[in-house]
Amino acid sequence: MDSKGLRTIRKARKLTLEQLSAASGIPASTIGNYETGRIRLRPERVEKLADVLEVPASVLTPTPTLVPVRRTETAAMRHLISKTLARRPIAYAELLGDLLRTMSREELQRNLEQARTEGNYTLMSVLAAELGARGEEPEEEPDNKPDDKPKKG
Repeated sequence: MDSKGLRTIRKARKLTLEQLSAASGIPASTIGNYETGRIRLRPERVEKLADVLEVPASVLTPTPTLVPVRRTETAAMRHLISKTLARRPIAYAELLGDLLRTMSREELQRNLEQARTEGNYTLMSVLAAELGARGEEPEEEPDNKPDDKPKKG
């Protein structure tokens, strides 16, 4: 379900915007804007609404729709993003943060391994930081060198 599902649940509970606002402490205009998809709510506000409506917060959180893209489209998107956001680092950071929050631990770990393979140290540090922020340790890079090499002598 997505943010529009909030209206369905609210009406099923026979609550007005004002009643839900009073119970949650979130302004009615904010709830209305969320229901119509005009804004996104911070996670703590979604949690408050979920508590009041007695539903899991995941029910009120929009799920991103993933569309498969061809490699050439990915390259074009990277180029566009780099040109557009290079002058707007805050927008880039927000976009990256949103993307990282949608990834599972396994996806983060896979991307971290790929970044290691490519030698992309910036991406490695960002992915490792996201794993750390979730209280998880990134898996160590496999050591390709045997510990006990025979010495030439």
